[in-house]
Amino acid sequence: MQNNTKGGTITLRVMCAILFLLFVVFYVYLFQCDLLAMMQYAWSGGLKHYERNIGTIVITLVLLIITTTTSTITRLPIRCYALNYYPALLSLSLLTTTQIDGSTVSISKTWLVVTIILFILYVAWVHKLSKYKVFMQPLRAYSLFSHPWWTNLSLLFIGFSMVYIIGNTDRTLHTRLAVERLCSQKNYNEALQVGIPQYDNDSSLVMLRALALANQIKEDSTCQLGEKLFQYEITPTSRALFPQTDKSCGFLMENGLTLWKTLGFVPYDLKEEPATILKREIQREENRLTLYNDTTLAQEERDLYKRTLCTPVCHDYLLCSYLIDKKLKEFIKELPRFYTINDKMPQHYREACILYENLYGGKLYKDTPVEADYNDFLSVMRNNRNETIRYAALRDSYFGTYWYYYFTH
Repeated sequence: MQNNTKGGTITLRVMCAILFLLFVVFYVYLFQCDLLAMMQYAWSGGLKHYERNIGTIVITLVLLIITTTTSTITRLPIRCYALNYYPALLSLSLLTTTQIDGSTVSISKTWLVVTIILFILYVAWVHKLSKYKVFMQPLRAYSLFSHPWWTNLSLLFIGFSMVYIIGNTDRTLHTRLAVERLCSQKNYNEALQVGIPQYDNDSSLVMLRALALANQIKEDSTCQLGEKLFQYEITPTSRALFPQTDKSCGFLMENGLTLWKTLGFVPYDLKEEPATILKREIQREENRLTLYNDTTLAQEERDLYKRTLCTPVCHDYLLCSYLIDKKLKEFIKELPRFYTINDKMPQHYREACILYENLYGGKLYKDTPVEADYNDFLSVMRNNRNETIRYAALRDSYFGTYWYYYFTH
């Protein structure tokens, strides 16, 4: 009987340890890895970066030490052995209960107070249990799925739920962090798949997805901005393309170097409109090219203009900034500088041309398939007078087109 009891006790303890380790590894390595990376970057002032594997090992070992220490101090019986994991679980939940204010990362004061209260209640509860001598006496024998098993497993899953509730589980933030991490690793294709289908109305996500599209270069040396930007949810201002000084849009795990390398320049004043910044840099680049290709100048003088001031990606950034701000006249004015107006233009540019013709008249070019799609789009708008029904119908059939963005934002 004693051997059976001892064997059952060991089995239950091992099972609790396995479940605890699985939860911690899943939670730290898979679910909160980007949040922890953001925290380390922010709190170290950008000097240190979180390493996923090492971080998971260190956090798991620390939590095991906390659990072992708790078990040594409390000496709880097998009836409620899982309570030994609660201090570790409270520590884990407190580690990930962060809140974001612009680019400032801090521990949520509300959840900090709640966690402290829970810890005090835990100490009081364990102290009270220790006074019940009958409760503290070991069981003589029990089998699998008996009362101690269900009690301990229930306590564990309550603890796991507590960690999930207290920790930061904001879906948009997790999507944003995952996209930023993948962009910094230059995994742009994977970055564009994160959070799809998911309609995130977040300006930082717009900036990050635009960055990923800008780095997807096609065979004709153009990027995917004009082809796919509006296939994602877009905030109705072009300022979402660049980090902002008011921290409403920005990076959380880097200083923006990836974006500026993509564009080829760093703006002097981010308070300016993106279109203003881009037009000035593009003009500087055109002036540089003119001087660099001027054969009347000496070779030494031409070499002064050899360094590129901005990349061709800036052309698409400028055109897309006009589209986001719904400045179709400016878009049509600038479009011929960078693209031949024909059916080889990116999808959103063709859609914008058809929309411009419909709103302001004139004929830019003939694109029968796009015109037919636009006429169908107008039919859906006219046939649904109820705003809610019309919005749902347009989203179901035309989300991902520039027309949908133009008429619904």
